[in-house]
Amino acid sequence: MKRILIVYQNIQHYRIPVFSLLMREQNHGLSYTIAADIQGRDDIKTVCETLLCERPTKGKITFLRLKNHWQGNFLWQGGLLKAVLSKKYDVFIFLGDAHYASTWVAAIVTRLLRKKTYFWAHAFIRGMSIQDLLKMAFFRLPHGLLLYGERAKENLTRLGFNPSRMKVIYNSLDYDMQVAIRAGLTPARLQKTKESLFKNDYPVLLFIGRLTPQKKLGAVVELAKKLHNASIPCNVLFVGDGSERRSLEDSVRQHGLEDFVYFYGACHNEEALAPLIAMSDLCISPGEVGLTAIHSLAYGTPVITHDSYIHQMPEYEAITPGVNGAYYKYGDLDSLFEVTKSWLQSRTNRDAIRKNCFDIIDTKYNPYNQVLILREELRNAS
Repeated sequence: MKRILIVYQNIQHYRIPVFSLLMREQNHGLSYTIAADIQGRDDIKTVCETLLCERPTKGKITFLRLKNHWQGNFLWQGGLLKAVLSKKYDVFIFLGDAHYASTWVAAIVTRLLRKKTYFWAHAFIRGMSIQDLLKMAFFRLPHGLLLYGERAKENLTRLGFNPSRMKVIYNSLDYDMQVAIRAGLTPARLQKTKESLFKNDYPVLLFIGRLTPQKKLGAVVELAKKLHNASIPCNVLFVGDGSERRSLEDSVRQHGLEDFVYFYGACHNEEALAPLIAMSDLCISPGEVGLTAIHSLAYGTPVITHDSYIHQMPEYEAITPGVNGAYYKYGDLDSLFEVTKSWLQSRTNRDAIRKNCFDIIDTKYNPYNQVLILREELRNAS
């Protein structure tokens, strides 16, 4: 039995499905333990310790409690070196964040102990600044890199990293739950959901996620105004909350769009979120898109976001232009308008579009594919 320790800063709630699947890998000669603190430092929902120790429907997650010590953006994880030196584990997988001082030390120690070591990382390097040079040194510490996207692999290969050391592992949400829920999303239910929010039958532009500055959500309101002025009326649905909500509400009033924009607020109930996403015609993410893309595509809603990969999250790669979404020119509101207008006017077969959206999730961005990739890599690791 090969014993693997995966080290996270904390366990975000959306990680439970893939970690639960990993716990079942003993049938394939792999035994996993997840090491992390239970405290988060942002507003991403984390998993409480009770849930980690008791998973009646999906199996227990073997959990090792660490203690996070933050100094600004730098992290030291108390208890990590003890775990590394304990001889309990054969393989180590660390989050690939160069701000984690304890990971630098732990990765060096695991290499000295001749234990197979991986970083699970975005691993994207934008230039050749001092920070980028430090990242390059950091990413050379492990034996292998588990990456979220193909662009990161291409980027590191260009910078001299051996492509055979890198595996693209993608990302995922609660795939099983989403598949079960979407099977019950009838046209009648979606229409009823839409009627509960809007007093018209115009197309709905959705954004789901935290309302933060990096999402550049003011562009969604500007886009809606331009579409209305061009006699292409639409509705906008914001699902989420955050520091930008008040300024967005002010902008809606200034543009006279109060009857066409709905702020749903934060929601973590998947049964409630599913019809909101599925009844929308497009998800618009003017800034970095991240897991918003995966969430939208999982319920059949295409995604439009910008085309500058150095300013994107890796999940933007799930979008195939003209098939399950589109890209607009980074920072160009006119481009966003033209791309959105074209999509709304030319894509009329909603069922075909839904299938296109489902396909990329069903084949790549799900925990089963992630676990399969990990299994193949780690069973061959020596």
